[in-house]
Amino acid sequence: MLLDFKNRGNVQLEGEKLRLSISLMNSVYFALKNLISIKKNYFGKLNEDPCQRVRSVPLVCSYDYHIEDDIEDLDFITIVDNIADKSENDWSYLPVISNMVSDYNILINLWTLRNKYLEKFSDQFDQGATYEEIMDSDKSLDYIHLIDLTEMVIRFTDSQILLLIDFLKNFPTVAEEFISLVALRQFGRVAIEGVFISENEIFEETISVNISKLRYIMKQSELELENLYH
Repeated sequence: MLLDFKNRGNVQLEGEKLRLSISLMNSVYFALKNLISIKKNYFGKLNEDPCQRVRSVPLVCSYDYHIEDDIEDLDFITIVDNIADKSENDWSYLPVISNMVSDYNILINLWTLRNKYLEKFSDQFDQGATYEEIMDSDKSLDYIHLIDLTEMVIRFTDSQILLLIDFLKNFPTVAEEFISLVALRQFGRVAIEGVFISENEIFEETISVNISKLRYIMKQSELELENLYH
């Protein structure tokens, strides 16, 4: 009887690990879909000119999805010697998962901030105001901030899409190292399935901004701008 009680407790524990792992994968999958939806608004429409880019990346709507899973609940994923010997997968380290989630949520907040700056220029953009006219107005600093945010979210979105794809493909293998699926298989087939993601041109890196033109606007060195936006 005591053995049955312990077995039920073990099954509940492993079942909770499985639930938490699948929940996070679902959240990351929706986050990936969210970023792809955002990128579709401007992918293929940009050239290297920062002033063209800032006007061509539109206001982003219906995008405000954050990952709210408590990563600390995944504390059963702890690197140990035998696991480290088997895998070089970074998703074996809980801090890497936590950073991924944090960076994604920061990116969504940056898109929200960019929306607010973009709204300040909707009338001027609609009226075809030139760079010189905007820079001669009392909104010149806001315009520079908008260009900065635009380049930041473009690059950040590219890198986050690739990171989320890597997580969805490789995390199941890692999670299964820490979950006793054998204990759960008495209830049927149990597995953590990787997400199949077909190749798509949207995963390609967005064309980079012309650093020389950006340097003229931002008044920073080319090296500083290369580090920020390339």
